[in-house]
Amino acid sequence: MILSVFLFIFLINRAKAQEGNLYVPKPDSSVAKQINKVDTVNYDRFFVKVDKEAAFPGGAKGWSRFLEEHLDPMAAERENLKPGQYPIDINFIIDKNGNVSDVHAIEKAGKCTNCIKEVLRLFKKSPKWIPAVLNGHNVKYVANQRITFAVSNE
Repeated sequence: MILSVFLFIFLINRAKAQEGNLYVPKPDSSVAKQINKVDTVNYDRFFVKVDKEAAFPGGAKGWSRFLEEHLDPMAAERENLKPGQYPIDINFIIDKNGNVSDVHAIEKAGKCTNCIKEVLRLFKKSPKWIPAVLNGHNVKYVANQRITFAVSNE
């Protein structure tokens, strides 16, 4: 019964197509080739827009805990800097397996060499991250993070 209904609908659509009421591309037409073309993505390149961003294990709370346990907050004060905040932006790659690499630190204000060294040391200690996902595939992800060091008046 189902097969006969399908065959009947197919024959009606084919008849309408022959009458010019419905467009059905021929198998060798350029439209049919475009419809059947599989869109391939090179998942080995770097991505900044993904379905799910890479994340530190445990999320924001896990990242905060890692910073509290491993970051030396006195790095800026050892340079005898003026009181204030010294933000460091970090750009890095998280590969398909969650490994961190290509860490680059960029100072936003002032000169805090110890801060940059501390951030780079911190990222060398970083455990694997949860990789970014695009279309169900783990992908290389370009991540950014800001760490701000503070020097107080005390």
